[in-house]
Amino acid sequence: MRLPLIFTLVAILPVVAAAGEVVQIDGLPHVRNQGHAAQGVQTVPLQEQWRVGGVDDEILFGFVNAVITGPDGNVLVLDTQLSAVQVYSPDGRHLQTMGREGDGPGEFRRAQNLMNLPGGRTGVICQMLGQIVAFERDGNPASSVTPGDPTSGRMGVIWDAQCRGDFLYLSGQRISPGQEGMKTTDYLARFDLTGAEQEPLLTKEGELDFNRAVFVERDMYFVNGRWALGPDGRVYAPPHRDRYLINVYAPDGTLERVIEREFQPRQRTQAENDRIGEGLLIVVNGERVQMEREVEESDPCIAGMFVDDEGNLWVQHANSRHIGEGIVCQYDVFDPEGHLVKQVNLTGQVHPLDDGFFPLRDGRYVVAEGLSAARRGMLAGINESDAEEADELEEEDLELVCYGTG
Repeated sequence: MRLPLIFTLVAILPVVAAAGEVVQIDGLPHVRNQGHAAQGVQTVPLQEQWRVGGVDDEILFGFVNAVITGPDGNVLVLDTQLSAVQVYSPDGRHLQTMGREGDGPGEFRRAQNLMNLPGGRTGVICQMLGQIVAFERDGNPASSVTPGDPTSGRMGVIWDAQCRGDFLYLSGQRISPGQEGMKTTDYLARFDLTGAEQEPLLTKEGELDFNRAVFVERDMYFVNGRWALGPDGRVYAPPHRDRYLINVYAPDGTLERVIEREFQPRQRTQAENDRIGEGLLIVVNGERVQMEREVEESDPCIAGMFVDDEGNLWVQHANSRHIGEGIVCQYDVFDPEGHLVKQVNLTGQVHPLDDGFFPLRDGRYVVAEGLSAARRGMLAGINESDAEEADELEEEDLELVCYGTG
């Protein structure tokens, strides 16, 4: 009777080891995954469903900063440059335009991101205002939200926000006066729908020294743009720049486990390093001065993530856009318990380093063709040495392509 049991264990043990060993560290479970997935690598071709924009479309795009899935499967596109949200049906029909540039109801400036709010409303995250400008499903203005304490005297910046049930989850930065400049507090926290903070999940203190015009890449790292909110209210966030490590917070804000994976990021090329922090300027005696830069040899280990409707965590790592020719992006896919079950290579006619790539929670992907060139054009408006390149780029029109996976 023991032999079948022994053979069963022998068959199972390698799979468990590959999926992730769970160890307790200071009473907290760490799921430690090897560099390869239990189910190996799956290749999934992207299939074009529809495209919009370009010279023949009535809707023109300036610079696309965010794309999300809204109510009824609609696709919402934030145009930061034109201060508008374009809404498309699941099959690519243009439905409406929300917002315009300004400071009144239904208007915004310098928007950073998009989010879904209760009741089918849409939130436009205005970074520098520290405000979420809201719209009803029909595009009419709704009550905006300004997170934080308005009596604190501190300025607030919002980078990302997501909503689940009666709570907002935000990452941002608070700024207050310091001795030689400004004190900063980066945060990832939970708020109620009125904007009152309920629970801080992760914070980082820093200081901007106005006497030292240097951009230090390592010091600037935080989870902005890299964290995710699951359908069950769990929050996933990578606190360390140079470690493949993800904190998992329970819906009540407590840290409940950590997901790790063996990983070695590739070294950047010189051209890639030259792009880090370009366009950063300060004003000294009325003149714009380019900041000095101290950059790292590689990208942060984790570039982004999202959670699908089944609770699986999809992680885009530092090497995801450099796997090989024809591969648009690679994802590490973890099950709800934190085990690395598979890797997914998305393939298609997409230029990973030139096009914007926006994953949607429902398994679709939107690509903004030529978005990197559009970004360089915007920066060229600041750097006079690139003015000729800016003139050339302004003649090109962005196209957005929605892909499915069949």
